Amino acid sequence: MQGRNVVAGVSRLTLKGTGGGITRTQTLSLTVTVPSFTLTTDSASATLTSGSSTGIVLNTSAINGFKSPIALSVSGLPSGVTAKFAPASIASPGPGSSTLTLAAAAGKVSGVYPLTVTGSGGGVTKTQALSLTIVGPNFTLTLGSTKVIEARGGAMPITVSTAGINGFKSTIALSVSGLPKGVTASFVPGSVASPGSGSSTLTLKVASSAAVGASTLTVTATGGGVTKTLTLSLTVQ
Repeated sequence: MQGRNVVAGVSRLTLKGTGGGITRTQTLSLTVTVPSFTLTTDSASATLTSGSSTGIVLNTSAINGFKSPIALSVSGLPSGVTAKFAPASIASPGPGSSTLTLAAAAGKVSGVYPLTVTGSGGGVTKTQALSLTIVGPNFTLTLGSTKVIEARGGAMPITVSTAGINGFKSTIALSVSGLPKGVTASFVPGSVASPGSGSSTLTLKVASSAAVGASTLTVTATGGGVTKTLTLSLTVQ
């Protein structure tokens, strides 16, 4: 039997002796070990912002006389994310480390992706799970006021501000919904120009015929595949 076909484990053997009409037995525990290695990462998760990169250190250790180079690979990469090992493999006899660099392209959308890091050598394969979180381009939306009280026949200006984050570079369209009868809205300017950081004035005009009461409005900002909303309370007196 060649060593490469041996399976690691514990076996129970029985030694048997027979003579003179007498039989004796003795049990024997046999433990078989085969050359192998361990594969670990310094972190089980990684977070990338769009257009950036991060490094994860992989470590290998030889056990039971393992003496082979170990090839490294990673699977499960989403589109727009690249991976590079430095070095690309662990030299024989197997103990060592490598840095896996993950890079996300600019504009990559947010998401969480399960990756698998694999080490293979000497007929042995080991894997490690790695969770990758991509934080894509985004923006914030704020209102100068979230509660407005206005008399019939009046008008109230409200500042709407946006700020791009994580490399956001898009025009942001603005709108408002939930307006009660007799109330109109206008944005000046009607959108925030690319790269997405700026402000607009939302003016609510209340007609003299508008009904007295409270309403909840929704201010919406949309751009670059991202939508943000904020609620605005309007009371007409």
